[in-house]
Amino acid sequence: MDEYESTVPVTRESFNEENDIAIFMGPITSMYDRIKAQELKTLMKSGRKLSIIDVRTPEEYRSGHICGAAEVPVESIEEMVQGLDTERLIVVYCGAPMSAEGVVAADKLHTLSFHNVLVLDGGLSVWKKEGGCLELETSPALH
Repeated sequence: MDEYESTVPVTRESFNEENDIAIFMGPITSMYDRIKAQELKTLMKSGRKLSIIDVRTPEEYRSGHICGAAEVPVESIEEMVQGLDTERLIVVYCGAPMSAEGVVAADKLHTLSFHNVLVLDGGLSVWKKEGGCLELETSPALH
C-alpha cells in the first residue's frame, strides 16, 4: 500500500473546491512586504508622498477608515488606479489580520506594474488598536 494512499475519497473537484483559496493564499501572503501600524504613522507624519488605499467594501469604508485613505474596493483596483504613478509608494489595507483583500490588492497592483506596494500588517483592526487616525469622511481622489 502506498503510504500516501487515503481511505477518504477525494476527487479533483472536491479538492479544488475546498483548497483553491488555501493553495492561492499560502504563497501570496508572504510575497508582499508589510508595514506595521507604527511605521505607517511615522511615514504619514514625515510628509512623504504616498497613497493609502482601503480595499474593503464601500459600506466598511464609510464606517471608518485611515485618515486620507482612498476607497478602492479590491474588485475595482484595475479601473480605479489608472493614472496613478507606478513608482509611488502605496499602502493597501483591509479590515482584519486574517483577511485576504490586502494581499490580493497588492498582487493586482504588482501585476499592473506598481513597484512600491506595502500591505498594512494586521489591517484596520490593528491600526485602531495602535491608536491610528480614523475618519468617516468621503474618499479623497486617488493621486
